[in-house]
Amino acid sequence: DNRNLNSVYFTGTTNGFAVADGGYVYSSMDGGDTWMGTEVQAGRNLNAINFVSTSTGFIAGDRGTVLKTENGGATWSVLSTGTFDDLYAVAFKDAMKGIAVGQNGTIISTTNGGSSWTDVTPAINSRGLNGVHINSDESVFAVGNNATILKSTDFGDTWVAQTSSATDNNSLYSVFFRNKNKGYAVGNGGFVEKTEVGRAHV
Repeated sequence: DNRNLNSVYFTGTTNGFAVADGGYVYSSMDGGDTWMGTEVQAGRNLNAINFVSTSTGFIAGDRGTVLKTENGGATWSVLSTGTFDDLYAVAFKDAMKGIAVGQNGTIISTTNGGSSWTDVTPAINSRGLNGVHINSDESVFAVGNNATILKSTDFGDTWVAQTSSATDNNSLYSVFFRNKNKGYAVGNGGFVEKTEVGRAHV
């Protein structure tokens, strides 16, 4: 089919998953040679997928959608997030603690594996957020439109805007940290931002 595929994650050398528009999840059990699609959330685009183990994974999607599997993707359950904003990224530190970000600067967090979610959207930002990363020390970075970079040192309870070398014309789509200090954010126009001190702008 010709659905847009928005995110992919492999839990090992053979088992992988891709999420797509229209509420579809595609799975492969042979290292990506073949894929099978299943509709798990009708009519809602699924934008990001993340696993914390071979059995437990999460999907974020439009209209506040978060899905969870505890059996390696065999089935997915719908979690109640309390938001109807589109969610573009999701990250989990472990099976319990996670954060999802999205439209209008929305940020939601959970400390119980997604059973309940708390809106921790900061008043300092209403720009869409496209990527999120959680470090081992529970510091969190979120990136988004118009060069937005946010940092939290208390697992999302409070956020501080970071200075970026990007301009308002740069939208940032993904962020990754190798450790609590060294990280990268990437965006449109080939833009790459690097930090080695745990904050933006080097």
